[in-house]
Amino acid sequence: IPSIAGRRPDKVDFLHSDDPSRVLFCSKERSQMEDANIVLTIVIAVIGVSWPILLFVFDIKRRKAERTSGMMERLLDLDKTIIEHPKIQKYISENATRDENYFRDSKRLEEEDFFRSKAFIYMQLNAFDDMLSSSAYLKDELVEMEYWKQYVSMKLKHPWYRSILQTEGYIFGEALTKFFKNPDKHTDAQVNCPDNSDPFSW
Repeated sequence: IPSIAGRRPDKVDFLHSDDPSRVLFCSKERSQMEDANIVLTIVIAVIGVSWPILLFVFDIKRRKAERTSGMMERLLDLDKTIIEHPKIQKYISENATRDENYFRDSKRLEEEDFFRSKAFIYMQLNAFDDMLSSSAYLKDELVEMEYWKQYVSMKLKHPWYRSILQTEGYIFGEALTKFFKNPDKHTDAQVNCPDNSDPFSW
């Protein structure tokens, strides 16, 4: 049976050793491990708190991107409608100098182009309403928003648009109706918009 003296040095129990240097080494090692555990705990806690916030921010940006994309698609669809049905644009332009009451005359009910064009104007006004209601929320995502507002302001000068908003404004949102009543209050950019006397501007 080997004697205790024959043990290998690496088998000596450092924790119970009387050697001060070995005791100091073990104490420092334990201290470093404790510090590492504290740092790891702090990192995990920070990640745990930050992760939901990051997800929330990314979700907001995703929703903004989706809403902006949807809005632009609606405007492009309106352009496609005009291209595919030029009679709509023709009817709107030809009547740009009419009085607002002209579009409330019962004779208009006999004109097929009147209904087709009015349906288009409803679509356009709804798109404008959506754009204006999102202008503050998407001000950084919508390119040249102030110029879009000026474009809307110009369109609302048409007597037919005015007639619809004055007699049927209740079917649209608050953003559009407020803008219609006081467009200058809601726009900052200065753009040279044609008036409704120019039939080529519609």
